[in-house]
Amino acid sequence: LTKHNLIAFKFDDIKIDVCQASEYKNLLSKYHYLPNAGRGGMAYGAYLNNILIAVCVFSPLVRQNIPEDKLTSRELSRMCIHPNYQVKNFASWFISKCIKRLDNKYTTIISYSDTTFNHVGSMYLACNFKLDSKLKPDYWYASDSGWIMHKKTLYNKASAMSMIESEYADKFGYRKVFGTEKLKFIYHR
Repeated sequence: LTKHNLIAFKFDDIKIDVCQASEYKNLLSKYHYLPNAGRGGMAYGAYLNNILIAVCVFSPLVRQNIPEDKLTSRELSRMCIHPNYQVKNFASWFISKCIKRLDNKYTTIISYSDTTFNHVGSMYLACNFKLDSKLKPDYWYASDSGWIMHKKTLYNKASAMSMIESEYADKFGYRKVFGTEKLKFIYHR
């Protein structure tokens, strides 16, 4: 565990601007529970004195369980605030400001909260998202040494070796681990 020193600031001191993956990758890799930069999209950063303190990434829809129009919808696929900058209402304020900056053709924003990590969607509700549905628990793979592998990564590795997931997992010492449900939130503008 790392000790963080909270830094007080005013929302008026924050500059929100387009943010490139090269800028926000480090923030996500250190502080987001899904450390990769995701599948890209339009990203906005919150800057305090030219320092990136938060990011929202809006990605094209790819999930099979989304009936929304992919041309007018985006998924808020990553949202991360540096732990030193946790100020009350900052998350909902920042998300709302980022949504307003999105192209007006995007009328539906979708996001997910993973209850496996105690994310229940409070910041989405504060931004007027509505709870749409609950999704079945998902799974990933873990080795005895603690290495975690996304199911798609393991699937790709198995396919490259002409194996199925379970064969690859058995051969290389991975076990399937299930999380808890995910909550799907939708915002219409």
